[in-house]
Amino acid sequence: MSLDLSSRETCLAIGNFVREHTTFMPKMSGHELGQCLYKQNADSYMARYENAEPAPWCNDLTTDITYTRAEVYGNARHILYGNCYVGDEEHEIQNFAFCEAMLQALIASPGDTQTYDPIIGRYLDTSKMQGYVDAYVVEVNDTGKHAIDLHTGKRTQQVNYTLLAHDNFQDEWKLMNVDQARVSISDSRPPLTIGQINDAVAFVKSEELRKHNEAEAKRKAADDAFAQFVSYIDSHMPKNTQAVIVAERVGNACNPLEDYYGANTYETVVIGWSTHTRNLFPEMRKAAKRYAPVAHLADLPKDMEHKRSYGSKRAYLKECSNEFADGWMVYKVNLFGYGAKYVPNGATICDALLGKAAPVTNTSNNEQPNTEPRIVFNEALQGIEIHFSGKPNEEVLASLNVSAFRYHRKKKVWYAKHNPENLCVAETITAKPKPNCKPEGLKHINSIKELLV
Repeated sequence: MSLDLSSRETCLAIGNFVREHTTFMPKMSGHELGQCLYKQNADSYMARYENAEPAPWCNDLTTDITYTRAEVYGNARHILYGNCYVGDEEHEIQNFAFCEAMLQALIASPGDTQTYDPIIGRYLDTSKMQGYVDAYVVEVNDTGKHAIDLHTGKRTQQVNYTLLAHDNFQDEWKLMNVDQARVSISDSRPPLTIGQINDAVAFVKSEELRKHNEAEAKRKAADDAFAQFVSYIDSHMPKNTQAVIVAERVGNACNPLEDYYGANTYETVVIGWSTHTRNLFPEMRKAAKRYAPVAHLADLPKDMEHKRSYGSKRAYLKECSNEFADGWMVYKVNLFGYGAKYVPNGATICDALLGKAAPVTNTSNNEQPNTEPRIVFNEALQGIEIHFSGKPNEEVLASLNVSAFRYHRKKKVWYAKHNPENLCVAETITAKPKPNCKPEGLKHINSIKELLV
């Protein structure tokens, strides 16, 4: 008996599809087919739940739902089997004769309705085949081997079957070969005719061919796009280039609960060519000045030069040691003699290398240093940092000294815990205050320990 009740719209959509694509019950309309299906489901549902009152069928019912053949089969099969207890199945099959016949019609278009084979078209018990249901014999293949029955001593020929089986995980029909020992012929369902089997096999093969052609088209499109990318890099790459220096913007995608550590790459830009494969940080810093989003990395202190003895990024410049943390990083990619093919796919070339813009450089000794501050959010330490390219004026220093910000001598930044009050101070100093920002009256913090409370 049914555990749940399918909606009237679902049953109507199934009936409309069956009426349009099969010759099942040719004198009944799609509306009548849906009504019969809904009635059997409702009767079984009320038999299990005595107080159930399903909605009555409406003759003016309409639906905009459109299903594929696989979706129609899946919904109809759920009404027949999916919401029944295992012990109810044999009883339900007898009560759901209409739904069972509809399922058979959905498997293949009716062909020869008279010719049956003792083996071909027979329904198989697939309880030993995890994930596969509704299997029918398509072909019997002789393996050329024999087995001896231990009880009778007779030699029996070993065969395997070519099956038409429904993959429950991928919700599609497949042709597959299995050993005879893994399946057994069952009479729980009526067999299919030779014509129905031929039509079903032709349908499955046409679907496989369509999917193969779509996969080939996608592969060819990807190959063409990659060839175009390699040509683009080759047209700008100098001769004797052994490695490229890239700037990469990543987003943290780590999930410690599933023991996964990685990052999503959002942007990759080539910012330098190199004639050697050594990981030299002065070379990376020089390249970083060519691209504005990573120009600040060129001025990072020595302890922001990260090295490790494994992985593809053995040396990189970043504001924190965690390579998966959000933000920009600069590192070198060894091309291993393959040229542009080893450049990260989809990377662009910065304007400075293309000759479209001058590289970002520091001010000379004769020029007034740029002291415009900028805010950096340190997510690893949950803090706010204020970066100055030069010494701030006395007024700014006075504001920082009376606030919660403290100076980091190695990183040469002012830092504080990330909270609304400290953010307000930072935005005031960088001349980017919020409309309702009120920095006055901030609590004076005397030590770094107070930031961790």
